Amino acid sequence: MLRRCLPVLVLCTFGGRLAAQEPYHEPSPAIARILDAAPTPLVVVSPDGSKLLLMERAGLPPIAEVAAPEFRLAGDRINPRTNALSRAPAFTALIVQPIGRGETRRLQIPWHARVGNVMWSPDGRQVGFTLVEETGMSLWVGDPLTGEVRLLAGPVLNGAFGNPCHWLPSGSGFLCSKIPPGRAAAPAVPPVPVGPVVQESDARSAPNATYEDLLQNPNDEALFEYYFTDQLVVIPLSGQERMIGAPGIHSDVSVSPDGRFLLVESIHRPYSYLVPYQRFPMRTEVWDLSGAVLKQVADRGLQENLPRSNDAVSAGPRGVRWRGDAPGTLVWVEAQDGGNPATQA
Repeated sequence: MLRRCLPVLVLCTFGGRLAAQEPYHEPSPAIARILDAAPTPLVVVSPDGSKLLLMERAGLPPIAEVAAPEFRLAGDRINPRTNALSRAPAFTALIVQPIGRGETRRLQIPWHARVGNVMWSPDGRQVGFTLVEETGMSLWVGDPLTGEVRLLAGPVLNGAFGNPCHWLPSGSGFLCSKIPPGRAAAPAVPPVPVGPVVQESDARSAPNATYEDLLQNPNDEALFEYYFTDQLVVIPLSGQERMIGAPGIHSDVSVSPDGRFLLVESIHRPYSYLVPYQRFPMRTEVWDLSGAVLKQVADRGLQENLPRSNDAVSAGPRGVRWRGDAPGTLVWVEAQDGGNPATQA
């Protein structure tokens, strides 16, 4: 009887331990100092070469950040609370150090704030940065001489593609991606699928790499459109902000050196369950500052069937960008072999 009862007693004791939740255990102070030691700050030189911006980082992210909700959509991981990339690197302090003579200044960012993206102004006289707050990303600007900072836009920025703001070439303000005004509630995630996911094969050979965090069903498509759709706006240092064009999924936007035009890359349907958003259909256009389309440079289709080679690329214009030595001139490259290295060209 004793041999038959022992397993029962062991199982009962083990079951009791599983039901209890233990708090996190802290290491000894000596080990904690090693684990929490801050990495070497990142350093960025001002455009005029007169100052250094030291960006301090924390050693390890807090449990609250690691445990935050996360959606994995089209190759990216989004925190739905902030509408920004989840677990993105953040800074804890911004310090301006003159090169040569001068007094070191610490920008007066809010206590325990998580600084996201940091940008010197074109003339090196101001520092723009975003703060990752509980409900979104906000835009701030700081004076490197006094350390004073001020808020330009509340936590309404859309950081799904990364940095939501860029300085205008004149230094008079920012071009930003915001959450569309009046956006409705997020699509609900159904507890039970409404039906099967059907994918059709056309019997062609199309080898692809294995990607993580891809779209898997129509609900993922709806979530992708919800969190990645943005409204482009100009946020000046003084005055009222101005919306540009209509909301869309703008994966990349840049201002021409003369500040008169925008180069806009917009993702559109059909989406894919096989590749990340970088291979979705993408339209590249030149806009004016009102949002009117002046020129369509390219409209690339879905890239599910690229040749399986390290040097394979999409056909047509790619790498479109502004020339830095001209007011408003584009430059791009096109593969003469159609993107397939096995083709003679």
